[in-house]
Amino acid sequence: SKDHTHITWARTYGCSKGLALAKAIEQFSGLTLIITPDIQSAHTLESELAFFCQKPINIYMYPDSETLPYDIFSPHKDIISDRLNTLYLLPKTDHGALIISTSSILSKLAPKPFILEKTLWSLQVVSIISLKSHQKDQKY
Repeated sequence: SKDHTHITWARTYGCSKGLALAKAIEQFSGLTLIITPDIQSAHTLESELAFFCQKPINIYMYPDSETLPYDIFSPHKDIISDRLNTLYLLPKTDHGALIISTSSILSKLAPKPFILEKTLWSLQVVSIISLKSHQKDQKY
């Protein structure tokens, strides 16, 4: 079994939480999951981590759906796109941080194969042949 270290921080005022997490993320070799009480705290922490991290680190923000469970409308398409992009990039990430609010972590997710198969590539150079093949496989 791996040797796990438990760290507890108390009395973190101002940006000290962001600084402490930035240093911990830089020292840890895997992906760090950070759960915040709300989406505002998540955005604040994302800004603080970007400021305090001295090394280039992947910081992913899993956006809140901004809908209530009983709403009859879907989240905005930009939010859905950002969520799918984050879920698509996570398996490819060896080191970094994922910031998510408690309301977002409780929501249901699509299965991993669905996300990997249905997500179009972004910011990648793709040959026309492989893109046509992907679209044909997905029945576009």
